Formats: sequence, C-alpha cells, structure tokens
Amino acid sequence: GGSSEEKNERNFVIRLYGRDSEFLMGLARKVRSELADLEEVEQIEIPQMDRNEEVVISLDKGRMQEWGVRPEVLFGTVSSGLQGRMLTRFEESDGRETQLITQFDRGKKNPSMSDLKNTRVSSDSGAFLKLEELSQIRTSKSLGSIWRVDGKSSVTIVGRRQAGVGPVQMNREVAKLMRRFPMPLGYSWSDESSFKETEMQMGELLQSLGLGIALVFLLMGVLFESVILSFSVLFTIPFALTGAVWAVYLLIGTLDPMVVIGSILLCGIVVNNGIVLLDCIHRLRREEGLGRANAILEGTRRRMRPIIMTAMTTIVGLLPMALFGDSSGQGPSYVGMSIAVVGGLTVSTIFTAFVVPLMYTVMDDLSAWFQRVWEMALSGRARRHTV
Repeated sequence: GGSSEEKNERNFVIRLYGRDSEFLMGLARKVRSELADLEEVEQIEIPQMDRNEEVVISLDKGRMQEWGVRPEVLFGTVSSGLQGRMLTRFEESDGRETQLITQFDRGKKNPSMSDLKNTRVSSDSGAFLKLEELSQIRTSKSLGSIWRVDGKSSVTIVGRRQAGVGPVQMNREVAKLMRRFPMPLGYSWSDESSFKETEMQMGELLQSLGLGIALVFLLMGVLFESVILSFSVLFTIPFALTGAVWAVYLLIGTLDPMVVIGSILLCGIVVNNGIVLLDCIHRLRREEGLGRANAILEGTRRRMRPIIMTAMTTIVGLLPMALFGDSSGQGPSYVGMSIAVVGGLTVSTIFTAFVVPLMYTVMDDLSAWFQRVWEMALSGRARRHTV
C-alpha cells in the first residue's frame, strides 16, 4: 500500500465552522458518511470525535419521582464517586494544611462502567438504589476538544484519497459533494488541504515574479534611457524559465513554491547577464563609434567569457544541493529551487550570445523606425503650419 510519506501526501482536510458544536457534530457525521461512499476516498475520520468517547447518563424522571430521588443528590453522588469530594480541611501542628477527600478505592486506577452502574443513590425515604435503576447509561462519540476561530466552533474532517487520484480531482469532488449540504446562516466550510495552501502560496509567488519582472524592466529603461531596448534583455527570461521548467519536470516531476522562488532568483541572474552584454554593445557604439554589427561582435567577444564564468560558478555551486539535497519532506526542501536555477541558467547562458544581439538588432531597427515616423509627423505638421 505504499509508504507512510506517500499516504500523508494524499491527505485532504475539510473544516466546518459554526456557532453550535452539537449541530456541527451532526453535520460532520453526515459529511463523513457521504465522503466514505466516494470511490476517490480511501479513508475518512473526524479526529476530534472518532478518537474520543463520553459516558451519557439519561435519567428516568418517572423512577426518580417514584422513589423520591432528588436530581442534586444524584448529581452529587455521581460526581463525588468519579472525581472525589473534599469533606473538610485541617491544619497540622507544623502549619501545613491537609485536605480530606473521599473517592473510589485507590487500588483502581480508573472507575469502570460497572462501578458507575452500581453507584448507590439515596432517596428521601432512606432507601438506596443503583444508578442503573434510575437511568440509562451508554457511551457515545463526542468532541474531545472544541476549536474556535473568530468566535466560531470548528470540526475537522481528515481523509485520504485513493492512490492515483490527484489533489485537483479530489478538490473538485469535495466541492461537488459539499454543494449538497446547504449551510445555515452563520455556518460555513473550507478546504484546508495542504494542496490548497500550496496553491495559494504559488499564486502569491507568481504575482511576486510578475512584479519583479516589471521592476527589472523599469530599471533597465532608466539605465539605457530607452524603453524599447529594454525588451531585448527581457527576452532572455522566457528561455530561462523554459529551461527551469524542463529541468524540474525531468528530475523531480512536480512544481512547488520553492521552484517558483528559484525562478524569481533566476530572472534576476539572467537579466544581469543580458544587461552586461547589452551595456557593452551600447557603449561601443556610443563612445567608440563602432557600427552596430561590429559593436555586437566586439561586445559579445569581450563579455561572453566573464558571463559564462559567473554562470558556471553559480551552476557548480548549486549542483550539490540539486543532486544530493534533502527531499524527504521532513523540512523545507531547496532541491526544486536549485534545480530550477541550474536548469534555467544553463539554457539562458547558451542562448544569451544569440538572443540578446538578435533582439537588440530588432529593437534598434524598431526604435529607428519609430523615430523616423515621429520626425516625419513633426515635419509635416511644421509644413502645414507654415502654409
């Protein structure tokens, strides 16, 4: 049936919220029963309830009135028999205080159900009756603990999906099932599986990735004093992300938040390589007066060696973590992050010498074309104004 780690990865969690814990308990039982009938579910339980039992004493009011047993006497007898009752306290000669408590025989660790049933309760007439003659005594599942969130009680249902059933499919089936349980006002449910938490983290990290790329683009626009030329450096990012995704897919097969964090780091690294190359080409044209083709060839010759050297040091430094890092799930694993950086940096470094000069040429031509169009528009306006 697979290892315990594989089983834990298949766990899913549903949490019900509401005001009345008894109503929640009944609702949780119904949901558990429906979930147990799904083919996708291997096991389902309510830990707060299934692992806890309580003794329920249902009093027979008719019998109590017939024999003249007062409720407070019965309650006092049962509570003192189970928990003990302090009769008095006295002070010893040395100043210490001692409590005198009556309770069951200390030879028994815990009172049994038989002790409870045979507990004798006195009546107003002086007769003694067994507790089982005045009530029905049974055991029942109950909430061992009550968790409150924002003032509302909550009950947790924990299940494990069948092998081969993915988290997305399980989430879809759970949502479909929960739609059959209309929640009263003030009651709600949520899917709190680790898959949902990972999905939320992934969404936040992808937003951070988009924001990071936008900030890098604005910074390059300031450095090169040209928004169009900045695009030629950004085109290294798709190649880097493609290399990262393929490396992760081939080596570990799944994306996780650490992979996205590695992708964010990767974008900053590959953009630095593109900036170094493009800045050299730009300076050769502006300061040394080289033509565009010659500036591209000379800039690539000067800068590709240090770019490859810095990329290689990063790749070699991350290889031990990528190959031998801890991925047992006992703590945060940086294997995915290092594989993403190594794979993406390898691919982007190979293509930097081709992609950056090519896109620089295209964007430079596009910039020159926009400039000619703008100048023609200004000259035409000036002629109309003269006429």
